[in-house]
Order: sequence, then C-alpha cells, then structure tokens
Amino acid sequence: MPLKVIILPISLSSLGGPIKIRDVKPRMKGLTVKGTITQKGSLDGRSSTNAHALATIADETGEILLNLWRDQTEQVEIGDHVILKDAFSRKYNGKIELSLWGPIEKAHRSAKKALK
Repeated sequence: MPLKVIILPISLSSLGGPIKIRDVKPRMKGLTVKGTITQKGSLDGRSSTNAHALATIADETGEILLNLWRDQTEQVEIGDHVILKDAFSRKYNGKIELSLWGPIEKAHRSAKKALK
C-alpha cells in the first residue's frame, strides 16, 4: 500500500525561537517574529468596525507587511524594535502579511542589539 505524505504549514518558531522573516509562508501560526518597524501607514478602510493600518517589519533577512488592528495602531512607530508573539500569516491581495491579536511587545535595550 503506498504511503501518503501530508504537508501542513507549521510554525518554525514553535520548534524553538523566533522565525526569520524570509522563512514566513502563508497560513503559518504561532509565530514569534523579531524585527524593526520600517514603515507605518495611516488608518485605512480595510475594516468598517475596527481601526486598521499597515506597517512593515524588517529583520536582516527581509521585510513583510504587518497588520495593525485596534490599539496596535497606536503601539508602534517607525524605528521601534518589536517582538510579535503568537502571530499568524496569510496571503492577501498577493502579498504575505503578519497579524496578531494580542499586544505588540517592544524589545528591551539588550534585545535591540541582538536584532542588528
């Protein structure tokens, strides 16, 4: 009987530590991502019920879009070093985006050096 192989999208960060942005693929969840906010847009109309803005987060391997929802839109500014915990990814309008429902953690001074 032939063996069936099923490939599921998983979080590499669940296997131990943060994931690099270049390794983020659509439909991953439980991600921990460290990076720097390099761009932040103004509030847009993506949702009629919740505040939303797009930002870009980057590490040494690349950059990716980050959805900011509700209070998150006020939590970060360009240049902030952040840690996203329990984030998930999806493809929207042809681009991979990260989102998370909890607060965005700012990296402490010692962690900022490790981000470089």
